[in-house]
Amino acid sequence: MMCERCNKRDAINVVGGRRLCSICSKDEIGKRIKRELYPRKIIVHNDKILFAYPSYLSFIQEILRNIINKIYSRFNLQYYEITLEPQNSILDDIWNLIIKSKQFSEKNGINKIFLPFTADLLMAYLVYSITNQDYTYIQMIGLEYKVNNISFLIPFYNTSLYELQGFINNESNAIVTKDEIFNEILTWERDMLKENYELFHAFHNSKKLLETGRKDYRCEGCGGMINSPVKYCARCSLIYSSPPY
Repeated sequence: MMCERCNKRDAINVVGGRRLCSICSKDEIGKRIKRELYPRKIIVHNDKILFAYPSYLSFIQEILRNIINKIYSRFNLQYYEITLEPQNSILDDIWNLIIKSKQFSEKNGINKIFLPFTADLLMAYLVYSITNQDYTYIQMIGLEYKVNNISFLIPFYNTSLYELQGFINNESNAIVTKDEIFNEILTWERDMLKENYELFHAFHNSKKLLETGRKDYRCEGCGGMINSPVKYCARCSLIYSSPPY
């Protein structure tokens, strides 16, 4: 089938409801990210930007960095990067990523951190949270997650891995964590939604249902939701409440 935008090349995937070729799909994704970031003026000239990610998202991070570099080519941005090895739990991965990138940013005068989380990963996390009744990082489902004065930016929050196929040369690229339950949810999600990827643009409203009626207590260390008005969550209390040596 021909690309529905240019009518010149074969379509390879569906982006925004239209079957597009590799060139047009990449252009559409770039425009989508620009529409999310530009009006908010989140990035300014001479900004310091940190890209933080677990190693299993390295191929998505490369795509994200190339898009950001293209959009902000005239902004004279300074790029930094940290890669973390995965833990056995997706919750530990998220916590570790927030804390390590936050510590790095505070030392280097950075307040913008880009995370290469896709809609696939965030939807799987939503299902994972409901299954485990643990909604610690449910507020990460969206474009921006703030911890104190640091903004964690997730430009692919409404873009699935399938929509990024125009950027991916290796068809075997997939998100595989060390959390087996989370991996099973990702596989189920991919199989069940392979013909209806538009759901990745609509699931974000579900987090509002989970937030309704909950006290807005947030950990001062990682920003995660907690059930009582204490300063830190259980994970952060181990590092922030420990006596100095």
